[in-house]
Amino acid sequence: MSSTSYQQSEKLPLAGLRFLVTRHDSNDCSLTEMLESQGAVVLTSKMINIVPPESWEPFDKIVQQVLNIDWAIFTSRNGVNYSMKRLNELEIPAQKFFSCIKIACVGQSTASVLSDNGIMPELIPKHFQSEGLIEAFK
Repeated sequence: MSSTSYQQSEKLPLAGLRFLVTRHDSNDCSLTEMLESQGAVVLTSKMINIVPPESWEPFDKIVQQVLNIDWAIFTSRNGVNYSMKRLNELEIPAQKFFSCIKIACVGQSTASVLSDNGIMPELIPKHFQSEGLIEAFK
């Protein structure tokens, strides 16, 4: 590191601080990059492994009862991605399926994945946590 870039990094708000990030960053939202851009040293340790369910049977049964569903709630972009993939495998057009269901999601990242699939959520809570979603339904 040159002395100039070292001096510049010392002026950043997180210079000298070290962070442990316990999730894997996605390409479009990198907490690691955001922290590093503010001068932090970041250590990462992936603490979760997102995988599809062992059995799709409960999902498949519910999908067949679309008229009995008022709301679909997505709490993560992974849930959206796996649901879209499964609907595709079942040869059910996602846009048509969700056209008669209200959609709620936790966070702009989840809403973005829905939007990328042509689906617009009706409800996104102000606080991007499940508790915020409960408040929003009130």
